[in-house]
Amino acid sequence: MIAQFKDVGAVFVYCAIVTFIILKAVDLVIGLRVSPEVEVEGLDINLHGETVHD
Repeated sequence: MIAQFKDVGAVFVYCAIVTFIILKAVDLVIGLRVSPEVEVEGLDINLHGETVHD
């Protein structure tokens, strides 16, 4: 059972490191966030051209 806990911990650490590397690569290439102006105005209208209908 201890071996399984070690293996689960190793997989968790591996996934965390690989995810961090992938996110850093994406951030460097295209960025992870939109500009503050787009965020304030709304993502739907700026990224998809959608509006809310009441």
